[in-house]
Amino acid sequence: MRFKGTYLLLAVLALLGSYLYFVELKGAEKKKAAEAAAERLFSFSESDITEVSITGVNGSPMVLQMLPGHPDTPYLITEPINTVADKGVVSGLVFQLTHLKSTQTVDENPSDLTPFGSDPPAHSVQIHLQGGNRDLLLIGGNSLTGQGMYAQVGKTVYLIEGGMGPYFEKSLDDWRRKELFGFIPSNVKSISLEQGQDLIVL
Repeated sequence: MRFKGTYLLLAVLALLGSYLYFVELKGAEKKKAAEAAAERLFSFSESDITEVSITGVNGSPMVLQMLPGHPDTPYLITEPINTVADKGVVSGLVFQLTHLKSTQTVDENPSDLTPFGSDPPAHSVQIHLQGGNRDLLLIGGNSLTGQGMYAQVGKTVYLIEGGMGPYFEKSLDDWRRKELFGFIPSNVKSISLEQGQDLIVL
């Protein structure tokens, strides 16, 4: 009889453990995942982006083109000049856009954007995607606490963290690739120096 009671107790504990795992813990994980997905402003991935255009209040756009098939020059600047973009800077921007989250939904359909610094917006970010789709991000002013900035997607105004801010303050020189050549030093097999009739091969 004592063994029977032990088996019954173990069965009850097993049922409680199963309930805790499948109902409580799994439910909490699903809720957390859903909340994380809801915070993201955009659903695209880095490989979906083909072009990003940033326009300030002065109306001069900075257009960045993505060429993932070209490992040496994966990012180009097409406006205001045609040149190779800095890989680290542009990849940082792409990461910020794909992981951009709202910390708060401020107003789903504001009648006046002036309080958010979005009339007109301080910066307009147009994101071109594979298949011809586009997303638009409008950046307003900083929040009252200075801990974030206002951003508009569609008609909704959100409060986002300030990670995007430094990218709007960069000059053309910041966006351009600094190296004259894009090769990897370890791939160099030889160097030829020519001066007049003299040729030196290293």
